Amino acid sequence: MSDDDRAEPPTPRAAPPASIGRAIARMLLKAVGLVGAMFVVVLVCVGIALAVAYPNLPSLDSVEQIHAKALTLGFILLSGGIITGAAWAKSVTGFYFFEDARQLWSIIAWLIYALFLQARISAGWRGRRGILLSLLGFVVIVFTFLGVRHN
Repeated sequence: MSDDDRAEPPTPRAAPPASIGRAIARMLLKAVGLVGAMFVVVLVCVGIALAVAYPNLPSLDSVEQIHAKALTLGFILLSGGIITGAAWAKSVTGFYFFEDARQLWSIIAWLIYALFLQARISAGWRGRRGILLSLLGFVVIVFTFLGVRHN
């Protein structure tokens, strides 16, 4: 066998920089999601412990006000995330929005929370209807981050 007949093993190719950036972004997003999920679990455990230790819970009106303030803050943060995500997409792909299912579902969640805030302010939705609408938005957010894959 001559030296020319031997097959050389293929040399690994370096990944393009854009795919490395996407992989890092996905890794960070998953880490933030995991930390957020653990935070929610801790909050639920603390809430259960407080409910057992202190049977006199706050009134429904105060819980409703906290709920509305938390969703307003979440809406502002989601708006900022969508805006910065669009700016990032523009720098990477040249388009503000491209055919990515996550972008679409994030905007759907944003619209649901916008509908909640609008219904709360103009129609006075309080109580069960407001909670159900915010729960729908939460389900869409969880579906967006756990069930939808990038294109």
